[in-house]
Amino acid sequence: MLINVKMLNINIFDTMQKMIKFLIPCIVCVTEFEAYNIGVFLNEFLKIITLWQDEKVWEKVIKLN
Repeated sequence: MLINVKMLNINIFDTMQKMIKFLIPCIVCVTEFEAYNIGVFLNEFLKIITLWQDEKVWEKVIKLN
């Protein structure tokens, strides 16, 4: 999604690398509650990226500047 929007100053590979490095060790040793919290974090992260795809949001930002 970030690549399609062509976000400036976002390194998608670095972001994915950090998320994978964090998640793989955690998958092995997390409790059910911790796994739920990781899922909530990823859900909120992806919601933000989805909002960035909406052109109406960008039109509002441009009008504010």
